[in-house]
Amino acid sequence: LLTIAQERFGRGVVIGGAGLTCVARVYLGAHWGLDVFGGAALGVVAAYLEHSPSQLVEARGALGRGEHADLRRAVHTLKSSSANVGALRLSNLCRDLEARTKESMPVEAAAQVSQIELEYARAREALLTLTRGAVA
Repeated sequence: LLTIAQERFGRGVVIGGAGLTCVARVYLGAHWGLDVFGGAALGVVAAYLEHSPSQLVEARGALGRGEHADLRRAVHTLKSSSANVGALRLSNLCRDLEARTKESMPVEAAAQVSQIELEYARAREALLTLTRGAVA
């Protein structure tokens, strides 16, 4: 089934500007009648939508304080959780900033945090659409 979904959608499908591999789950659900966004999967998405905004706040705050280690920690957490729900473009943006903040605060950090915030908004909307509003 996964192969069918990958053939149909590819590995890095873009929906509303957010790279979401979980679109394969929606396809499998619609095409095969599988409850792929029920139970645990919905719980993961709900937890992500509940907790990820605090990582964005922490990243923005660390940026304002000039604390590269705190910024790195915030984007590391957001990177991993975004990958878990299939928001791969967001995860990649976080990975890039995480790598750049290893030793110091990069000059382009403010622009990168802004880009992460915009991509998070896209990913959030796409996840809400994909889960048909079952999570808030």
